[in-house]
Amino acid sequence: MITLLVLLLDTAIIAAAVLAHYAILARLYAMPTGAAMKRRRHLLLSVFGAILAHLVAIWLFAVAYHLLIAAGLGRIEIAADPAARFANTMSNCLYFSIVNYTSLGYGDLVPHRHLAPLAGLEALT
Repeated sequence: MITLLVLLLDTAIIAAAVLAHYAILARLYAMPTGAAMKRRRHLLLSVFGAILAHLVAIWLFAVAYHLLIAAGLGRIEIAADPAARFANTMSNCLYFSIVNYTSLGYGDLVPHRHLAPLAGLEALT
């Protein structure tokens, strides 16, 4: 039962990230171009808009990690010292999300239990 709920949460987080990208990029696409706005300025705003969409997605995943850990449905282990305790703070979850979202994978933090599938799906997203 919990696995199904976590799968639904994972799906909802991915859908929210996709919708955030869509909403931000659609708004930028609808902006006037040509005489009303120079093409270079439009391109610059589009790049910043894409970065903003990625940041929104990263925060969505960070909040999901934080909530899942707080609910006891998973944990993040410190690879160098598995006996050390990962502090479930938003800044730590945000760091893990950034490293995971970008597929950078430093390897210093390792997700376990129900966080592992979400971490893989975040990298895919």
